[in-house]
Amino acid sequence: MAESGAGEWTGRASSWGLLLVVVGVAASALFMPGLVLWARLLEALIGLIVLSFWSVVVRVDEHGLRVGVGPVGWPRWKVPIEEVAGAEVIDVRPMRYGGWGYRARPGVRAVVIRAGSSIKVTRHRGPDLVVTVDDAEVGASLLNRYAGRFGRR
Repeated sequence: MAESGAGEWTGRASSWGLLLVVVGVAASALFMPGLVLWARLLEALIGLIVLSFWSVVVRVDEHGLRVGVGPVGWPRWKVPIEEVAGAEVIDVRPMRYGGWGYRARPGVRAVVIRAGSSIKVTRHRGPDLVVTVDDAEVGASLLNRYAGRFGRR
């Protein structure tokens, strides 16, 4: 659910499918008979990596766009308002970006945790940023409004 107020918007999205993968990996690491310690530790590490991308929080305000993933909001990305050339809503299919998670392709970086509505931020310099998030229309509209005020659109 998205929040907005006083010139700020916060959008969220999560992938329950990825969370189920983490639960499955954790169950395997804990209860699979015969696994050696290093295999259990490897499975725990894989589970933590996947867990870090099960949710995303996106914030738009007069300073630009901020993205944080996972339960602690890390890793994080920022696009300062002076770098924003424009924002639009696009439909993302994870396999078109190489799957789920953080994806880097020529000219674009993407944080993909599910299919569907996403904000695409076009920058004056540097790669575009795409983030899957609920209510992307509201965030893109507000980001465009601030970029227009900054006078760089």
